[in-house]
Amino acid sequence: MLVVSNEADIPAFALPRLFDKFYRVPNGDRWQQGGSGLGLTLVQKILERLNGTIQATSESGWTQFTAQFPTS
Repeated sequence: MLVVSNEADIPAFALPRLFDKFYRVPNGDRWQQGGSGLGLTLVQKILERLNGTIQATSESGWTQFTAQFPTS
């Protein structure tokens, strides 16, 4: 499964921690930063239970998430 967002990019320094529990990508204004930092951690844990994986890549102006899991 492939999901691509053209809304925002994730800085390279944040990619290694993206799936860490409670990690939120800094946006410069901590009061307007949304989320709990659990969403991607939960997705990763669910995929691991399905013997799958998830990866993220990001460049200027886009972010891509690739999830792989067995279908049978």
